[in-house]
Amino acid sequence: MKESKNKQRIFCFTVLHGFETKNFFGSGLYELFSQDYKTLVLRRNFPTRNFDEYITRYNLDVIKLEDFTLKQRLKIEDLFLSSRRSRQRIKNIRNFNYFRADRERKLSDFLLGNKLVCALLGNYTMSQLPSYYHNKILESIYNNCGMTDLILPGYSSIESIALANTALKTGRNVWLVINSWKDFYVNDLIPFTPTKTFVWSQQMKNQLLSSNAHIDPASVITSGNPSFDRFFNYYPIHSKIYYAEKYRFDPRRPLILYTMISPKAYVEEKEIIESINKKLISMYPNENFRPIILLRRNPIDETIADEGFFTDNNIRYADNYFDCAYEDSVFVQLQEGEIEWMDLLYHADINMNIASTVTLEALMMATPVINIEFSAEGVQDDRLSRYTTAPFYLPLLERKDVAIAHSIGECFEAIDNYLKNDTIIEPLSPILDSFDGFATQRMIKEIVNL
Repeated sequence: MKESKNKQRIFCFTVLHGFETKNFFGSGLYELFSQDYKTLVLRRNFPTRNFDEYITRYNLDVIKLEDFTLKQRLKIEDLFLSSRRSRQRIKNIRNFNYFRADRERKLSDFLLGNKLVCALLGNYTMSQLPSYYHNKILESIYNNCGMTDLILPGYSSIESIALANTALKTGRNVWLVINSWKDFYVNDLIPFTPTKTFVWSQQMKNQLLSSNAHIDPASVITSGNPSFDRFFNYYPIHSKIYYAEKYRFDPRRPLILYTMISPKAYVEEKEIIESINKKLISMYPNENFRPIILLRRNPIDETIADEGFFTDNNIRYADNYFDCAYEDSVFVQLQEGEIEWMDLLYHADINMNIASTVTLEALMMATPVINIEFSAEGVQDDRLSRYTTAPFYLPLLERKDVAIAHSIGECFEAIDNYLKNDTIIEPLSPILDSFDGFATQRMIKEIVNL
């Protein structure tokens, strides 16, 4: 790591919900910082055995935010966010939400989403947030640990806003890393002014700046996504034979890795999978040549895995390495789970999913993708189409390595095509400007040379 102008800096990494372990530890970001600087982890006080393993493995110096009390959002803040959503509808841009479809445009949108109304609400709201979210308990924690720099992987939750605004108001640096694709496009308002913000591409930078007039363009860095570095030139830890033995299937059979959506977003996915399974059985009566389906449950899926639900022992559930508590908003995956996830993506002949960020991770592993848009009856389901028609997903729709299956017939055309032909994986631009394994290094260079 390059010499910093100030070796006395103390970096705090925030872990509020558990997904951050992937961003900080999976990317190598924490390890590189801890080699040369004092590093701390600010952790929301949640119960999880999985995170204890990270504490032990990385010898983390953890500060629990036990007395971290939060205010509710300002009413004017909620009104401003509603105004922004109305303005999107006026401009015929659909607001994406993981769990529900956007409502139809109403007359009220033309009032609340008026350009002048939205601008006035925005100016007033942004002027109120620094003081409103200044948290005395957090300020005391920052002072006691000597923190100079806060590394933040999110910006929408009231916890993140309080952490950032308190740090900025007390003269500390806040480095914002855009890790989540969906979060950015669900709400692209950054309710504070980071020291620097790290984005995936020029396209993402352009959108961020168009939606956040308070942010200096020079402070937005197109570093790439550090969370994706580990996918570059990845070689599996375990062989396909290893997983075939673990999950009881013939390693010579084609492998379809099906990554599931949260049942809170779409409850009938198992029925869709069963319809695919039955058609596989009919099309491949010889089990030796029939693709095996390996299911990987969504991190926020707390249901019980039941292989007996499916016909003819042709489907397996992969182990779930997540410590998941949806009500507590805690989702921590063991590192063994991340290794298995990447290995399985590497070994899979096809990745199948309802459109999500998983598509990008599969393509990074040179694995073609089939996105499901049909119901258990095999016909197009608008509840699923909204994922593939989300604004951020548009660059993927015309690719030959991503098949959008509007019906079960189209799904099997894609399966047949991908299993019979070598699929050339296309570059990930414009979603990612750089996929070279060095996003973490680019980010660190910007931070330490402040």
